[in-house]
Amino acid sequence: MAEEETVSIEKLLDDMALKIMMVEPGDLAVVGELVVLVESLDEILEVGDYPKLQKMAHSLREAFGKIVMTELADTPGNFDLLGKCIGLMQEMYRKKGDDQEGEQSSADLLQALQAGASSSEPRIQKISGGNPPTVEPKSDTSDIASSHDHNEAPSGPKIIAAPPESLDFMQDPELLTGFIEETTEHLDSIEVNILELEDNPGDLDIINNIFRPFHTSKGVSGFLNLTNIQALAHSTENLLDDVRNNKRTMDSEVIEVVLKVGDCLKLLVDNLKKALDEGIEKYKNYDISNYISWVKCVQGVEQA
Repeated sequence: MAEEETVSIEKLLDDMALKIMMVEPGDLAVVGELVVLVESLDEILEVGDYPKLQKMAHSLREAFGKIVMTELADTPGNFDLLGKCIGLMQEMYRKKGDDQEGEQSSADLLQALQAGASSSEPRIQKISGGNPPTVEPKSDTSDIASSHDHNEAPSGPKIIAAPPESLDFMQDPELLTGFIEETTEHLDSIEVNILELEDNPGDLDIINNIFRPFHTSKGVSGFLNLTNIQALAHSTENLLDDVRNNKRTMDSEVIEVVLKVGDCLKLLVDNLKKALDEGIEKYKNYDISNYISWVKCVQGVEQA
């Protein structure tokens, strides 16, 4: 296969992996972008020497087409299964298509998808390079003692001397640039939606619009191994999920969390942009443990 075709396969898989992390139920615009990407991939693989990958790409193409035609539900569970399939394809591509375990795991995932078993766990021994499980990672500064009162809003994250565990997120500038642009746009929408909520208190559509930036930031930052951003976005997402499920009201305390965490996330994203534009030496390691403790306190989650 020509070198330019090989590069295209890798880029298409990476773009698909990023898009699937960002898609939301009802967001047919992103689903449409995924359809275009998988169609392009299917066409390239059709004339290449990766028959197993081509078979998987064709199955993915059918699955996304069914979502567009409403023959398959656009649920988070189904998107998760599709994301895992894409992750397996990335791993198979790295192994030059010679991955029997990955092929079988992908077949299991697609079978579960077709059966509508989006909440079940297909038998997968190992998935590398795909979507990580949704977990709340430890902050890079989890061993740092804090004197902050968890009931009070933090004044701001502090720069610490200890280096982060890994800067591997800097190894793919294109993906990181896409994350920075998308996340900045989402975070900028928070204040606008908060103002709309003041005129329409309790409006679920507006609350969902406030929830979405944190949900999306959590997913994509996890894919890029941006552990601080993922942890902070995830804790705030959990709080807002309580609001969406009527476990608590969208009161002034929650709104303060949303605004202050949004500002903190903007600072972390701006920090990434500066490091990307001016060099890795510009990267600053922030301690956001106080923010996470505060959010959990507002949510009423017991902490060790």
